Amino acid sequence: MVQLSGCKKDEAAKKDQDKSGEAASAAPAEGQTNSAEASQDGTSPAVTTQPTTANDKPKEATAPAPLAAPKHRLDITPLPKPNADGFFMMMQQAANSCLPSDTMCEPIKQLAARIPNSIKEVSKLAASGTDQQKSAIRKALLLTGDEAAHPLLLSYAIDKQGRLDKPVIEHAVELRISALIPVLRKYLDTSVGTDARNAIVAIGRIGGKKAHKALKEALNLPNAKPFIGDVCQALSRTGAADMLPAVKALGSRLDGSRRQREGCRNAESAFGIVGLPSSATVFLDGKQYPSVGLIAEQRAPRTVTLMFTDDSKATCENPGKRLLEVDIPLRWDGAPLLGTPLVGKVRIGANSLPDDTAYYTRVDALKLVIGERIEGIGFYSHVPSKGLHRLVMGGSFKGTYCGVAGQ
Repeated sequence: MVQLSGCKKDEAAKKDQDKSGEAASAAPAEGQTNSAEASQDGTSPAVTTQPTTANDKPKEATAPAPLAAPKHRLDITPLPKPNADGFFMMMQQAANSCLPSDTMCEPIKQLAARIPNSIKEVSKLAASGTDQQKSAIRKALLLTGDEAAHPLLLSYAIDKQGRLDKPVIEHAVELRISALIPVLRKYLDTSVGTDARNAIVAIGRIGGKKAHKALKEALNLPNAKPFIGDVCQALSRTGAADMLPAVKALGSRLDGSRRQREGCRNAESAFGIVGLPSSATVFLDGKQYPSVGLIAEQRAPRTVTLMFTDDSKATCENPGKRLLEVDIPLRWDGAPLLGTPLVGKVRIGANSLPDDTAYYTRVDALKLVIGERIEGIGFYSHVPSKGLHRLVMGGSFKGTYCGVAGQ
């Protein structure tokens, strides 16, 4: 017989291949985890990872969003560029397409943007146009600070009933238009009541040599006598130190009203602080603060807020307890007004104090750049016979500008 040894070897090799194939199918593929072994061997749950293919791309790590740089100042929203409409079509839209109460209607803003280059046409319509056209022009004038529009703005200062137009006066004061002072001075010859007082206050807020002259004359005007205290305050706001003897005499009169005595005596104190400045102190609700700190920030595009605190080493990060805040105006273009008397608005907490609280404010150093120094001098007094917050603050101040609020 012939032994077929080669066939037996082939059968044995085939059995070995079958066993190795079964073992391979039972073992987990590379990159996979046997769930039974993982659950017995470890505490973490089994995780199954799908095998990658040639088309799969690895996920890139997402970089964190960069922190926004702190803002030094708020931007002033410019007027829109004039559109393609002709002047009279645009004028018609401004006069007829906006509600009377809508002062920021788009056609009104378009009209405001065209006023500097169309001042002749606008002036003619302001003199002889319809009531709707005149009203639209008035609204547009309140949105522009262009010097070419100043005379036209002042033509609206006194309305048809002979009363002061408060929004127009406020805007002219904000622009510090000295040409308004002669208008108000003449108005004082015949005005009475709150209109006379408002004219005196507006003259003092504009300030300058014209204001000094007009207020000096107002001391002898019959119509201004009930408001002599306001005249004294207005003189102190202009820094008219040569009027100190007259103000002192008026403050000492026994026959004057409480407002007259208070206004003139506080004006005298303001003159004294301006002449001999010392570090600011605060008397607030019965408590004396012999030294105070100051930080400043911007909350509105044309205003900077001074925040006086109980920490003489106040910083932007650690200001201390806030005692009072004073909003000071900037120029129409948003630049600081330096070295000239200003009129601030005073607050204690959420309570705004009356406008006559501020007797003198002057800022001598301020750049709207975070970390820059702010320096100046001020005097504020609010001593009501009843009600909240008794405040007297006066002296020079130094602090740090902290940029836009809330960042």
